[in-house]
Amino acid sequence: PMGPDPNEKDPTDGRADPEETSGGDIDSIAHLLSRADGAVHQAFVSLLGGDLDARVPARRPPPLGSMVTIAGPAPELDWHRATRTDAQRRELIASLATGRFREPCILRGAADEWPAVCDASKAWTLSRLVADHGSFAGDVRVRSPEGSAANGVPKDGYAYVEEAHEAVRSGKFNSPSRTVKMPLREAAARMVRNGDGEGGVYVQALITDELAKEAGLTPEPEGEQARSGEGEPSEPWRSMDRAGWRETQPPRLWLSAAGSTSPLHFDSSASVLAQVTGTKRMLLYPPSALSRAHLYPDWHPLRRRSKVRLDADVDVDDARRAFPRWTGSRFSRDEDEPSNDSSNDSEPFEETAGSSHASPPGAWEAVLGPGDVLVFPPRWAHYTESLGPNMCASVTRRFETPRCDVSDSSPHPLPSSQDWPTGVTPESLERSARFARWIERRGLVSNPFSSAGQQPEGGDASTTVSEGRRALRQLVSAGLLRPIGIPLRLDDAGRVVTECCAMGKVYTTRRK
Repeated sequence: PMGPDPNEKDPTDGRADPEETSGGDIDSIAHLLSRADGAVHQAFVSLLGGDLDARVPARRPPPLGSMVTIAGPAPELDWHRATRTDAQRRELIASLATGRFREPCILRGAADEWPAVCDASKAWTLSRLVADHGSFAGDVRVRSPEGSAANGVPKDGYAYVEEAHEAVRSGKFNSPSRTVKMPLREAAARMVRNGDGEGGVYVQALITDELAKEAGLTPEPEGEQARSGEGEPSEPWRSMDRAGWRETQPPRLWLSAAGSTSPLHFDSSASVLAQVTGTKRMLLYPPSALSRAHLYPDWHPLRRRSKVRLDADVDVDDARRAFPRWTGSRFSRDEDEPSNDSSNDSEPFEETAGSSHASPPGAWEAVLGPGDVLVFPPRWAHYTESLGPNMCASVTRRFETPRCDVSDSSPHPLPSSQDWPTGVTPESLERSARFARWIERRGLVSNPFSSAGQQPEGGDASTTVSEGRRALRQLVSAGLLRPIGIPLRLDDAGRVVTECCAMGKVYTTRRK
């Protein structure tokens, strides 16, 4: 073989032409950058033009397709306006402490005072993080192109896998990703050379003490507080602590290149996502949509994940056949309630005329910029996109929030605690309503609110009511149902009247 050209420049020395370097051999620079340290690293950053973020490929998330219906934006709260006075701040903390946390909410500007957000010298850009924390090694999710294709995960998608699962440890399951310990420097290098969306990484590391200070988690006391070791974290962590929110998962640093996505899934505890750098968009679905989300079963390595793909690469007809419950092609309240078991996903496609779920469930859209904080309850399915412009940095924490005490004062009329036991939610009432309609259609009970007043075939009203009560008692004794009081509502004249669970859409509209 021919020897090296004596006139060719050695890419490992400091004499490389900056214009030549910036024009082409990014892969070589990225590989060397992953092994660089200290002054050597600074030299490579200079060769890249001084802005490592600009070298991350400008990719966009896949466009959303017909599987997505945007119901509207998520509710939001102007944090600075809501906490302008001490009285307003106390009122906000009291609201967080009551346990009435059932819907997502964007806290606009809640993290504006974090050093990582407001201090340019501590900004969480890729260049600055690699320069100051490049040797920090944390959990990084590495994408597997083969496993992602086998499990329907699109390019730039990072699906979490239960890596302790026996099928994953034995290699029998073709995982779409894997978690490895990796220095930030190497993760940045992989982001730089991920041009096709197949070989990228997603940093999901437990946060360090130094980064915790920059994210407002650890106080930086001054004067007397510094001598006594006291101090409080920044907002909104301070208000959450005072409201009695108990942390269930330590803070994590999330770094992703523009275009990265996290497929549809849900978490079992309340989640807080604070955006530090870049822009993220999240689509959130209420717990009532989980029965339509074609979830993997609990024994699967991808449990809590949905098989539904929200990107536009899926053909509409194929999607209607693959995900009939999600698209509304086979799911109807006039049919039996569907099972969460994925075994029925392979049933023949069947169009249901007049279905009350003729389209995918509506998503709440949340777009987050630096300083914005999203808070959402457990079991809200969410799909996440990193919009960039180059990379995104976020902090997440999970909490157990205080239980709801419905006996306290409320601006809205609520049933007494005897009629509204602990744990009853609007979603459980909706399930009860569906069950009431189902058992009525089976002729097990007669509907006393029915305008037609017709009795089911095969018996008189007393017989059917007796059979219905017997069936309900069996379900209650088996622990499958829990009796609750009759829901109440206000009629047009402002009187408190009982509400019928079997009124269907009318009931749902009035409850909302």
